[in-house]
Amino acid sequence: MINLREYLEKLRALPEVTKKIILWTIVAILAVVLGFFWVRSAMNNFSKMGESFGKIELPKVDLPAMPSVPDFSVLDKINPETGEIMDNPDLLETNPDLLDKK
Repeated sequence: MINLREYLEKLRALPEVTKKIILWTIVAILAVVLGFFWVRSAMNNFSKMGESFGKIELPKVDLPAMPSVPDFSVLDKINPETGEIMDNPDLLETNPDLLDKK
């Protein structure tokens, strides 16, 4: 077995370019290992979230009845000239000039 001190001295004696290659190789290997565990952990957490979403029960909300829609047919009985309610809404059909005046 190589003594750790001798191994470090051997590394220090290497050229700078070789030291950088060794350093970045070690960094890349560690990144792959850490990435593997991170992805595995994330997949495990996502599967747990999917299971818990299936168990969620939303509360039931009782909504009041919707009000009825007002009857706007009374607007057809308004005289466009005066703005008053007409007794005979068919007047607009017989006299279309009332519609042209604003």
